[in-house]
Amino acid sequence: MLPTPSAGPYHATVPRGYARYVLAIMFGINLLNYMDRYVAAAVSPLIQKDFHLSDTLVGLIGTSFLLVYAVCALPFGYWADRGIRRNIVGVGVAIWSVATVLSGLVGNFAQLFLTRAAVGVGEASYYPAGTSLMADYFPKATRGRAMSYWGAGAAVGIAIGFAGGGYIGQHFGWRTAFFATAVPGLIFALLAFSIREPLRGAVEARGPQVKRAFDSSWRAFLDLMRIRTVRWTILAQTVLFFVLAANAYWLPINLNRRFQMDVSTAGLLSGVVLVLGGLVGTLLDS
Repeated sequence: MLPTPSAGPYHATVPRGYARYVLAIMFGINLLNYMDRYVAAAVSPLIQKDFHLSDTLVGLIGTSFLLVYAVCALPFGYWADRGIRRNIVGVGVAIWSVATVLSGLVGNFAQLFLTRAAVGVGEASYYPAGTSLMADYFPKATRGRAMSYWGAGAAVGIAIGFAGGGYIGQHFGWRTAFFATAVPGLIFALLAFSIREPLRGAVEARGPQVKRAFDSSWRAFLDLMRIRTVRWTILAQTVLFFVLAANAYWLPINLNRRFQMDVSTAGLLSGVVLVLGGLVGTLLDS
């Protein structure tokens, strides 16, 4: 039985059992985040054949998501410091889920480019607010492990996106693959809106507990950039993502062409490779 929430969106205390419930929801959302992101890669050989696309245009479908995701993360992070984070998460999940449905309804490359870009908008809103929300549900002693479990949802989502998307695309068409991955997202969007909004700092032993963080500014950002560790961490993550995104996006296509695998088999093998590496790395890091 979950505790009865108090009046208003903000809560100063976080019951342990409820924190695990929130972790389960956030794990599911993170899974769907990556599943919706990579289902397009799984069915890209079918899309390329259907729309007669060059490799450059196929790559631009993935680029449309990544560029929008990178640009929108900053303003959504600013909003996450001031807004109700559960609502930001819910809106983000709803946006990318609707955009995924629309991806299955497109009639040409331009429309698919725009719908995949819209997926980037939704997913960019999720991570800043979601990370902050998770940090206020788990104290320092257990936060690392909780974040690792949450991050493991990404590896599982990639695997399901590749394997499930490839299978559905092969047997029922690539449009159906988009529809199938979008429906669970709409359910989890509703669950996100139901999450209690903890005060910022709710689980900290010391320090203030506040509703909003008003110290987010360009000056605060530049102060952070003066920290050498932060700069190198950002650079390392940027370089890492270039490699990860490129390999993950093109892996099913490469397997399909070079080894004559059908879309279903290529997606399954891609999913197995990525989920094993992702889960081992993520969970051992906890």
